[in-house]
Parts: sequence; structure tokens; C-alpha cells
Amino acid sequence: MIKEISKILVLSFLALLAIGVQPVFADVSCSPVYGGGTTCNGPAPVSINKTVRDPKTGSLVDNLGVSDTHFRVGEFVQFNLAVKNNGSDTLSTVTVTDTLPLNLEFISGPGNFNANNRQVTFTLNQLNPDETRNFTILTKVQNTIPGGVTCEVNNSLVVGPNGQSNQDNAGFCLESTVPGPVTTPKAGPEEIMYVGFGAMSLLGVYLKRKGY
Repeated sequence: MIKEISKILVLSFLALLAIGVQPVFADVSCSPVYGGGTTCNGPAPVSINKTVRDPKTGSLVDNLGVSDTHFRVGEFVQFNLAVKNNGSDTLSTVTVTDTLPLNLEFISGPGNFNANNRQVTFTLNQLNPDETRNFTILTKVQNTIPGGVTCEVNNSLVVGPNGQSNQDNAGFCLESTVPGPVTTPKAGPEEIMYVGFGAMSLLGVYLKRKGY
């Protein structure tokens, strides 16, 4: 009985991977141990907080959903990246990579923008303990958006000198003057929920057939 349930759970996990949903693990700070191996304690000392500016209120928010303000072609979308050293030691070098969605044109920001992979990359030197540095990336909505409302996600990744990493994202929606459906990012919470319900339903059918 236990073996059969285990098989179903494994198949459900594989189904999540098939739709592009990756398991999320807590960031861990690891250091080498004398004689070999590593030891890991707590969260990574470096973190990043990604927000988007609401054009209606002017405030920075984590996400702008379907029911919030939409951006149209030619309008500017501003993101803020707050990089913080949560540890007790100064971080000599911290690298930040921000990946822009296809429908946004890069206007300005720190570091360099690679048009091929659509990534903004920059480096921070000597980030002191408990220090936070803020950066702004300004983008513009291109005329490539499809009809209707398209919701997208802007991702940011920060990596410390010893490979410690942390990532965050900000969601927002673009609206075309051409009528059309509402399109949300793939492999989001809806897909996870549907697969989870499917897995539980399959388990319930099995148990009912076995008389449990």
C-alpha cells in the first residue's frame, strides 16, 4: 500500500517538472570544513527585493496584477532592485542579473544590457553588513504586445562572492488597444494548483478502489 502511494506521489512530482515548475529550496550559506566537505547554516547572507512602480500611485509594489494598473505601448515601466547584505561580514563582490521580458525595451539602468539574452548585469563591490543598495531599471513597453491583456514577470538574481544566491521577481500586466484575451505567465500558481488537484484525485480513486 505504502509503495503504491509513493509511486503516485513521485509521478505527481515528475508532472510538476514536466510543466516547467521547479522545486523551491531555501537559500543556504555553506562553508568548507577542515578535512573535506561543507557545513551549511541558515539563509544566504545576500538578498534582493524586486518591486515595480505603480504609475497610478507612484509607490513601489511587489506586483501589479490583472485588477491593478496596466501599462500600454509607449509607457515606461520602472523597477527597483534592493540588494542587502544580511550577514556579519563584508561581501567583496556581488553580481546582479536582471532578465527583461520580450515586450519591454531597456532604457536605462546600472551595468550593461545584453540585447541577445535580454539581461542587465552589474557588480557591487564591498557591500557592508546590514547595508542595502537600491538600483533603478527603466524600461518601455514595445509595440510587440498581442491583443488584450498580457501579464509578465521580471526576474532578478543576486550572487555573492562564495556562490550564495537569492532571487525575486515582480509581476505586471500590459494592455493593448486591440481587444483580446487575458494571458498570464506559464507555469504559474494556476498550473501548480491544477496538477496538485489532479494528483490528489488520482490518490483518492486508488484508495477508494482498495476499500480504504
